[in-house]
Amino acid sequence: MTKFQGVDYYNLDGLLSEEELLVRDTVREFVDDNVLPIIEKHNRAGTFPIDLVPKMAELGMFGSTLPAKYGCAEMNNVAYGLVMQELERGDSQQGNEANPLLRDSIVASVGEGPGGAAYPSLNGRKHGRPLLPQ
Repeated sequence: MTKFQGVDYYNLDGLLSEEELLVRDTVREFVDDNVLPIIEKHNRAGTFPIDLVPKMAELGMFGSTLPAKYGCAEMNNVAYGLVMQELERGDSQQGNEANPLLRDSIVASVGEGPGGAAYPSLNGRKHGRPLLPQ
């Protein structure tokens, strides 16, 4: 299978940092090597490729923008968006809300950071108890 090279009509790659390009290229390679070869079979069978979860975790795709002190990748939001873009390329089942690969990656990543929606609730300010270790 030919590796996806991407299309950059607007020269956006020139706006990305080396770290962001590395994140994008790493996830792109993961999708090419691990997702694309199996995803149609799983889609037809109505199954989830659970064997991908540890690999995704190892690459820092879960809670990717959460702080490193929680064992997360602490990516910036651009890098996180590039992760989502590449995962969506590999498995775009009716948009990302229905996509288990994306949904599981998004769970702890939407709206974190000072003033974000999820971050305060993870630290217990919203629910009265911390969900992440203090």
